[in-house]
Amino acid sequence: MKILELTISNYRLLRDFHFDLAKAGSDLIFINGSNGHGKTSLLGALKFCFFADEISPADFSDSALESLGGDNEKEIAVEVKMGFGDQGDFAIIRRSQGVVKNQNGKPEFVGTPTLDVTVAYGDPSRPSESLPDPESWLEENLPARFKSFFLFDGELMYRFFDVSVKGAIEDAVREIAQIDLFDEILNAIKGHRNT
Repeated sequence: MKILELTISNYRLLRDFHFDLAKAGSDLIFINGSNGHGKTSLLGALKFCFFADEISPADFSDSALESLGGDNEKEIAVEVKMGFGDQGDFAIIRRSQGVVKNQNGKPEFVGTPTLDVTVAYGDPSRPSESLPDPESWLEENLPARFKSFFLFDGELMYRFFDVSVKGAIEDAVREIAQIDLFDEILNAIKGHRNT
């Protein structure tokens, strides 16, 4: 699976954010920027969308809060278009949480987060479909154990190579890349170093 497009509304620094990654032409994306410019907000938004990571009313964009008044409801929303397979199939994953301004002028959640997954097919004879059990689809296609390897913050990079996570990294590489010869590759590298 590959992220093709990303839209984030009212999450921390990202009030009205849209990014078209399909134009990047790469399977590996690095996002670089100065501190306080939204990199960690971007990761948090993706983790909320894909893995239902908890968010708080404080995550609602400060600039969006100014436009929120009375019974007016807005939402924190993250929508990701992901391509999969080689036939042009894609899924649109959207998780959102309603927000209102309380009597103290602070953001307050309304209801529970919602998740919608719509799958569209490259074959025009197959209609797109809104999935009845989007959480199961996400767990099947993006298991929670992928979170640490699929999306990680460079500030935590030192932990990526920590011996305590070495086995988990190897397991993730085997599963994600479907590499059956991983041990042989490692042994060949180790053998090459010894010669």
